Amino acid sequence: WNFLRSSKEIKIEETFKSLLRGEKIDELFDEWLIDSMKLAKDKIAVFVVDDLRLLRFLLSEDIKGCNTHIILKAMRTKEWIDDKMYSLSIGDLAERFYTFLPFSGDDLFQIVMEDKSKITLRSYHLINQLFLPGSIADSFTKVFVKFIDLLWKTGSLPEDKVKWLSFLTEKILELIDKQGGVENNQELEKVAPDFVQMWIIAVQRSNRDEVTLLEKEVDKILAKPYLAIFKDNITRFIQAKNKNLTLK
Repeated sequence: WNFLRSSKEIKIEETFKSLLRGEKIDELFDEWLIDSMKLAKDKIAVFVVDDLRLLRFLLSEDIKGCNTHIILKAMRTKEWIDDKMYSLSIGDLAERFYTFLPFSGDDLFQIVMEDKSKITLRSYHLINQLFLPGSIADSFTKVFVKFIDLLWKTGSLPEDKVKWLSFLTEKILELIDKQGGVENNQELEKVAPDFVQMWIIAVQRSNRDEVTLLEKEVDKILAKPYLAIFKDNITRFIQAKNKNLTLK
């Protein structure tokens, strides 16, 4: 809109050479959208839209289409935006419930930092993509490990850090339960190392306030019966860390 407002000359297209082949087009789409598709076809232009069904329809009309994420990736490749702006743009798309949105641990970290370390709608939406059909669980858990590593290096409140660890733990356990639990679960074998690493990083990096809060919350966070051995090991690790900090 800034581009249009600052333009000295704007040409309004009222007639179009191209026709759309689809039946009952007028019943499916508003006039402005039909005109936009015809214009894209006339100009052999790329139609940018984030609606998957419309992108598929464009293919049937021999109109090239792409979504916002592709443009963001191209802009970052050309260095028109930096990594932080890219990450925050991912957050903006997530806030609008854009689905199948790839993100890294760095992306999630930048979004959460802008949200003052709180769990917000957009970070919740990104993480819940873990449950979409076709999602690769261990690609998400590797992102979680990177995010926890970055988060624990910040001066965020202990309460916020532990809430994030608890939230990500809850999501991984929810995935395990939805896939039938721990017995003969091949996905569990893939995500378990990241799950353990996430907790090890949190405990290792914790200061006295953080490790004290972890010691207080660990029984509630790791309450599942099948986590009993892991919980005992982590609890001992937390206690040893707390003792070491006390001696210092």
